[in-house]
Amino acid sequence: MQIFHKMITAVEFGNGYVNVGRAKKSRGRLIITSYFSQECAEQFSTAKSLLEKIGTDVEDIVVLNYPMDLLLFNTINVPGTLKEKQISNYATMEISHLLNVPPEELVVETVVGPVNKAVVAVAKRKELYSFLTRLRQAGIPEPDVVIPDVFKYLLLVRIPDPSTVALCAFSFDYSIVGIYISEKLVGLRTIPYSLQEVLNLIMEEIGFTKLELQSESSINNFEKVSKMVEALISDIPYVVERELIFLLSGLQIGVSIRDIAKIYLLCDPSFLTGTFVKAFESSEVFQGKVEKAQFKFETNNFPIGLAGMLVRGGAEFGKNKLVQIQKTGS
Repeated sequence: MQIFHKMITAVEFGNGYVNVGRAKKSRGRLIITSYFSQECAEQFSTAKSLLEKIGTDVEDIVVLNYPMDLLLFNTINVPGTLKEKQISNYATMEISHLLNVPPEELVVETVVGPVNKAVVAVAKRKELYSFLTRLRQAGIPEPDVVIPDVFKYLLLVRIPDPSTVALCAFSFDYSIVGIYISEKLVGLRTIPYSLQEVLNLIMEEIGFTKLELQSESSINNFEKVSKMVEALISDIPYVVERELIFLLSGLQIGVSIRDIAKIYLLCDPSFLTGTFVKAFESSEVFQGKVEKAQFKFETNNFPIGLAGMLVRGGAEFGKNKLVQIQKTGS
């Protein structure tokens, strides 16, 4: 029984791998205790095996990530008179009208920002139910929380600047740009780029697997291929510049790309972030504005996506006043 503390289990489905982690929550303190990772061709059976290995309890809060390719993101204007509980229904009706899809066929998740804006993640109810059905058929516990995949990063990032800033997150599967005002998200856009080519090069040249890219040794060996990586990503600042212009234009908040005070960069795996910062500093538009994204706590080479998911699970029991990682596993 979980009397004096509560337990959280997170299952992160990645591109050809699965991460499973566990944490306990007591008196506002979230302690990440263990995790296991495995490369795989079939994710659901692998997830079940790792859940058995980590010792999930029936009373655990279970958190899963939902694939980005099954999601649509939009920003809507929200009347300032609406209460928080009313915003979800309002967003559903607005998105239903925009997409010309009946509201009962949609599932929405909203992030309310300033200037009467709300970022909306939209999934088709039929596809979400199909995803959950396949989980049940594989013997995976019914999730208590399903989050859009990118939220696992947004939950970790600390935006210390009250002005208008941008966040760029790059992962193996996808990349996004986001706009923050007064430390809150007001716009999000996926961009046509991922780290797949870069990471494939690193794995080929150094001989690492995807999971080994999370380890300290990958950081120590990165210099061997850093120049090749720099050449591969030289055009990315211009891709991001274009996508930020599109995003700002759609938001209609009276801000141009020149008005952005800072641009924060996040890469998963994290050891690539410094190289991306260097590439963005060479761009006239971003020069002097680029910084590594700051996390709300020290991740200690723990898989950052999995950490964000465990943080979201801990929030089911109230605010996480302190987050610590005391990981065991592999």
